[in-house]
Amino acid sequence: MNPIRISLCILVLAALAGCGGQKTNGADAAGVNAIVTITPGPARVTVGGTLAFSAQLRLGSGFSWAVRPQDLGTFSADGVFTAKAAGQGVVVATWKDDTRYVGTTSIQALPAPDATITSPAVADVSAEGLKASVPDQPGSTYDWTVTGGTITAGEGTRQITIRPLATGRILVACVVTNPLHVSTETTWPIQVVAAPAITRFQGLPVLVRPGASTALYASYRGSRAVVDPGQVPIADGGSIPVSPLQTTDYTLTVTNEAGASVTARTTVLVGDPCPPADPAPGAAWTDPATGLQMVYCPPGTFSMGAPSGDADAQDNERPAHAVTFAQGFWMSRTKVTQAQWQALMGSNPSFFQDAGPCTRFGAFPLRPVEQVSWEDAQDYLGNLNDRLGWSLYRLPSEAEWEYACRAGTSTRYVWGDDASGAQAQPLAWFDANADLVAWPVAQLAPNPWNLADMTGDALEWVADCYQPEYLGAPAGGQAVLGLATANRTLRGASWNDGIADLRSSARYTRPGTERQRTIGFRVVRPLCAAPVIWDLRATPATLPAGGDTVTLNWRVDGATRAWMDQGVGDVTSLKTLTLTVTRSTGFALAAENSGGWAMATVTIEVAR
Repeated sequence: MNPIRISLCILVLAALAGCGGQKTNGADAAGVNAIVTITPGPARVTVGGTLAFSAQLRLGSGFSWAVRPQDLGTFSADGVFTAKAAGQGVVVATWKDDTRYVGTTSIQALPAPDATITSPAVADVSAEGLKASVPDQPGSTYDWTVTGGTITAGEGTRQITIRPLATGRILVACVVTNPLHVSTETTWPIQVVAAPAITRFQGLPVLVRPGASTALYASYRGSRAVVDPGQVPIADGGSIPVSPLQTTDYTLTVTNEAGASVTARTTVLVGDPCPPADPAPGAAWTDPATGLQMVYCPPGTFSMGAPSGDADAQDNERPAHAVTFAQGFWMSRTKVTQAQWQALMGSNPSFFQDAGPCTRFGAFPLRPVEQVSWEDAQDYLGNLNDRLGWSLYRLPSEAEWEYACRAGTSTRYVWGDDASGAQAQPLAWFDANADLVAWPVAQLAPNPWNLADMTGDALEWVADCYQPEYLGAPAGGQAVLGLATANRTLRGASWNDGIADLRSSARYTRPGTERQRTIGFRVVRPLCAAPVIWDLRATPATLPAGGDTVTLNWRVDGATRAWMDQGVGDVTSLKTLTLTVTRSTGFALAAENSGGWAMATVTIEVAR
C-alpha cells in the first residue's frame, strides 16, 4: 500500500478514536474507560469473499461499520464485510449511541486466486518445451492436470513444461489455491498438430531449354507452403509453372498451424535435354538430368542368336535371325552401380557391399548393384524417369542388349571364337579371375563400342518376357511383350560363370520377382524422337486378398503402335483397360514409332 495513504488512514482513525477509543467525558459511574472490541481481530479475507464482524462494548450494543481505505470493500448494516480490492486496511466499528466510542482492527484483503492459463492454442506434436503458466501469486499453490500430454518440468509451480503424446487435443487444467485455501480452476485446450513434412518436391521435367516452361510439383503435410524465389503459394498435390532462363534452385517451405516449418530444395536444369545428334558409334554423353554416362549404339543390322557351329549354344539361342535397328539408341556405359542405386533409392540391397555383413569384400561402392529383381529395376527406372517427367529410361530389349554386346562382331565371343579364356580375362570378370566376388565396374577393357562389362561380373535383366526360342521374334529390335508369363530374360554372365557363359548369344530366364547376388542391370535411353509415355497408372493400385477388377489408364504421345505384356497384347487404339487381377502383377506398356520405342510399368499389389 502507498505509504502516504497509510499515514492518512492512521490520522483518520486517531480522529475517530478520540483518546484511544476511551470514553472522554467521565460519564460512566466507575470512571473506567469502556473499550470497543472487534471480532475477529486482525483478519484476512479473499477479494470477492465476505467476512462477518461483531463488536462488543460494556455500555451497550449497536454499531456502524466502515473500512479504511473505502475502496478495500463494503460493509452491510449488520457488519458483513465484502472485499472488493486487494490490500491492507482498517475495520472501524463506531457505537451508534455515542460516536466517541470506536473500535478498530486490521484487515488484509488477499487477491482472489487467478487460474488464467497462458499457453499456445496450437502446438506441433514434436514441439520441445511446450509451456503453460498462470500468474505468479505468492503463497499460493498450483495443482496441474494434463490430459493427452506429459508434464516434464515445473510440477507444483506456476509454469509447467508439457510433452504432447500424439496429435489431437491436450486439455490442461490448473487449480490455484491462495493462503486462505480459496481455490479456482481453469482449463485450456491445446490442439496438437502433426509436424510439417514434405514427401515430394521436384521439377517435371527437370531439364528444359532456356525459357521453356516446366512445373514444380509438391506433396506435403502442413497448412501453408510457398516456393522461393518469389514466395509463391503451392497447394498440396499441386504444381506451379516456372520458366527459368538458367539453372535455378527452388526452395519449398511448409509451415503447420503451430508455426513449425520444414524445407526441401530442388534444381531445375537449363540446357539441351536431348543427346548429341548423329554421334559416332561408342560416343559417350553424360545426361545432365541424371548424371548417367551413356554410350551411343548406332543403327544397323545384325544376326541375333548363336552362330552355326557353336557347340556350346543352347536351343533357346536359336534360330539365328536378322534384326535391324532403324534408329540408334543410348545405353549406360556400365551396369547400374551400388552408389547410383543408393543415391536414387536411399538403400543398398547388394550382397557385395562395403557396409553390413560383407565388409570383408572391401569398400567398392562402384560395384554393380545386385540382389535386385526385374520389378526392383522398374522401381529404379520409375524414380529415374520422375526426374525427367516422362518414361524415357528403360531396360534394353534383349535384341538391343545382344546388338550392343557384339558391337559389330559376329563371332561367339566379342573377342572371337577362342574359348581358352586367355582373351576373356582382360574383358570380363568370371570364375577364372573374379575370386567369387563382384568387382567395381569399368575396371577391365570395354568392347568396341566403349561399353564396359557387357559380359561377366553380373547378369543383366532385359525388358523382355522370356520365350524359349526366337520363332516370331521382332525384326525391329523391340522387346518381346504380350506373353502371359512371369518369367523375364537375363543376358550376360556373372562373377561365378564359366567361359561358355560369356558368349554373346547366351541367355537365361528367371521369375521377375527373383533376387540373386549374381543379377544386376543397365539402362537404355532411346532418341528424343521416340514416343513419350507421360503416365501409366492403376486404379486402385492395391486390391484385397483374392483380387478384383482394376482399371489401367495411360497417356502416350507420338506412338504408331503400343502393346502390353501379361497376355494383353496390342493396345494401340486404347487409352484405358479394365481387367481382373488375382495376384500381385506388374504390367509393362511399350510404345513405338520410327524414332524408337519407350516403356513404362505399373504394379498392382494384391493382399495375401
